Amino acid sequence: MTSMGVPRLTVSKILNHVESGITAVYDRHSYDQEKRQALDLWGQKLLQIVVG
Repeated sequence: MTSMGVPRLTVSKILNHVESGITAVYDRHSYDQEKRQALDLWGQKLLQIVVG
């Protein structure tokens, strides 16, 4: 996904990686919109691969 321009943080959130340190305490944003956009982009890429 990062090769398609999706930020590494968004990919990490999609994969449900756990953050540690101060970021885990203060960053309470759900990233739902960013994850949705990234997954839509990934879906388009998969369609391209399958359909051609």
